[in-house]
Amino acid sequence: MHKIFVCASVVLLMTFLTACGSEGTVVTSVGTDGIAVDEEIITTASSEKDRLLAVYVCGAVANPGVYYMEPGSIKQDALYAAGGFSKDADGEYINLAEEISSGEKIYFPSKDETEYYLNIMKEEASGLVNINTADEETLMTLPGIGKSKAKAIVEYREEHGDYKSVDDIKQISGIKDGVYNNIKDYICVE
Repeated sequence: MHKIFVCASVVLLMTFLTACGSEGTVVTSVGTDGIAVDEEIITTASSEKDRLLAVYVCGAVANPGVYYMEPGSIKQDALYAAGGFSKDADGEYINLAEEISSGEKIYFPSKDETEYYLNIMKEEASGLVNINTADEETLMTLPGIGKSKAKAIVEYREEHGDYKSVDDIKQISGIKDGVYNNIKDYICVE
């Protein structure tokens, strides 16, 4: 009996040592009753999750979250994993054919967000300050516009809606022809 136990222990030890690191290896070992048994050795060293790419999909998608994707997956695959676009998504902004990388954050913007950022980019390219989108700090970069006038410009816009033309800024108390003539070449409404 002692001989069978030692033999079984040696077989089990050898099986374990030779099977480590190999996933799905079938080995034969001797059970405690002396009968040979086939067992599948599954190791955690090379688990399925370790080979997948983890990506965070967020923004205008149905189900934002972390998803595990196959290597070689593209952004369209990540979008499908997150349930597709939400109804307000801008489906044209992200290159869906671009390959993803592990640890990447993929943000799908809404139509409103892309419109807003495109307007800001146009403003920056033109060097003009859009009085419909600029914050107080940006408005204070204009000649003759201090904190109180910048605040009044923003408040007027919030109460009455967007300015239709640059001359509408003269509706603000303290901005008459003199101040307007100093800023008119630096502002826009689009």
